[in-house]
Amino acid sequence: MPEQRGAPTEIEIHVKPYVRKYVLARLGDPQRVATDDSSRRLYTDLERELRGRRLVAVVQDYDPHHGPRTKVRLLVEPRPNQQPEVSYYHHRYVTGMLTKAFLREMYGWVDWYRHRLGMSTGQALQMFRRHYDITEDDHSLETARRMYSHHLRGRSRARSAVNRS
Repeated sequence: MPEQRGAPTEIEIHVKPYVRKYVLARLGDPQRVATDDSSRRLYTDLERELRGRRLVAVVQDYDPHHGPRTKVRLLVEPRPNQQPEVSYYHHRYVTGMLTKAFLREMYGWVDWYRHRLGMSTGQALQMFRRHYDITEDDHSLETARRMYSHHLRGRSRARSAVNRS
């Protein structure tokens, strides 16, 4: 017998404005989730991180004329006797998972733009940010450049450790 679930409830997850734009672009359109592998993987990872709550939808409330916003609204169906809202402690894990997914995608695309298309790091970051409509108000380009530089340093340290062994 299938497990009974409650009615969908809206919960809010606090994230950085650039992560919010990424999540809404990836998960706000059910058609994209149905046809795009990486969006489906993000949807599944988010649902897993919600610990038993079934993710029904990500509320698409993007308005380009509204300033940076820091909440992603989710419709979830909790299990019987389960609170719809995630705990404050666990909320950080959900936020962290979404942020890491954004960074993985950013690093992958910037690497590709740089190595395959010969762009500079700045050009590659601007191209990626333009894809998700990320502005300077959402996330500073200089901060993104430092994050990418840190990513490269960590990757080269890992490579040199493998070469030493």
